[in-house]
Amino acid sequence: SPMTWSLNQRSDSISVSPDADFVGRAPGRLTDTETSLLQGLQQAWDTGNTSMAGVFADMANIDSGQKYDMAINSLTPTDDLGHAATGQTISGRHSLNAALSCPVFDGSSVTLRESQCVWGRVTGSRTKRSDSSASDGFSRRGTSYRVGAQWEVQPDWFVGATAAYSTDTLDTSDHLTTISGESGDVAVSLKHQRGAWLFAGALHAGYGRYDSNSLFVVGNEVWSSENANDVWTAGARLRAAYEMQPASNWYVRPYVDLDVLYTYMPGYTLRGDGATLTASATKEWTVALSPNIEAGTRIDLGERAWLRPYVSVGATFLNNRGLESEVTFTNGPGSGFQFTNSSALPHRMLNLGAGLQLFKEEKYELRTEYKAQFGKDYRNQELSLRVAIPF
Repeated sequence: SPMTWSLNQRSDSISVSPDADFVGRAPGRLTDTETSLLQGLQQAWDTGNTSMAGVFADMANIDSGQKYDMAINSLTPTDDLGHAATGQTISGRHSLNAALSCPVFDGSSVTLRESQCVWGRVTGSRTKRSDSSASDGFSRRGTSYRVGAQWEVQPDWFVGATAAYSTDTLDTSDHLTTISGESGDVAVSLKHQRGAWLFAGALHAGYGRYDSNSLFVVGNEVWSSENANDVWTAGARLRAAYEMQPASNWYVRPYVDLDVLYTYMPGYTLRGDGATLTASATKEWTVALSPNIEAGTRIDLGERAWLRPYVSVGATFLNNRGLESEVTFTNGPGSGFQFTNSSALPHRMLNLGAGLQLFKEEKYELRTEYKAQFGKDYRNQELSLRVAIPF
């Protein structure tokens, strides 16, 4: 328990007085959100905030470090709910990337050129974040169904468009919060091929709705709260790529992406028998810089078909370490106290990829692709299958 009791004896009386050290007696490693919560509780205790008396009484009934750890985790579900927004922010980059993809080999060479095509793709993904001081751990599973097309509007100028419907489910590592959601996004692009150079820009807009169920366990008190969160995202990308041919049947393409993303999640309230958490809206800008290099080769399958195996490696750097909101904690009438919620974004990531493209001239294209991103306490992996028809 964060509470201690001291016995004071006088000549004619004996008194017992409580004291509290919410941060100092916390077991294990605290996240930034948990630290802010406990500092708020400490301030409420030190200032004699009587509106929190019920919470203090529940805390006094905690009789083990494990139960105190569970109470801390269960009182910060806002961290978990914020990952609906962090996940959609990362997915916004995937949407921008999808609008930039109709490459084929030029004639019998290994030079990649943009083309006209319509396509569809199914992607399965899995994300894992470990517990850390930045955020609680979770696992997320998702499926995305995407369609797109690209047209040549002027010689060497291309316009692309894509739209997707996605579903995902998130479970926290403490098993106190589950989130399931549906989202959709659209993206458009403009590309210009100039010799070995490719210059491109893209715009993205997305919306998602996520239903959550959070369990609160504080001492002997147990209650739950359900909620629905909306998340809106918008973004823009600039890309520059240059293709080299170090060998007659190999190509190497370094490229760099600069993304600007905006995330908005309206404020919400979690209500239960023992507490009410009112979170302010999340409004965050995120800038991402991602230098990468792709290498591949060509394997001819007769006169009118070929395979393109390829691999890629790179890095992604985000300027934003997390999406924040201010949370007011109340227990019945009274002002309660405030703390800062922070749902962590992966700050630096290693990008790895591998794919295989089968192209049948004037008929179809099949492509399977694996992509992974690894960061501190974070990993995301996805596998996709795409079918395209050139025109």
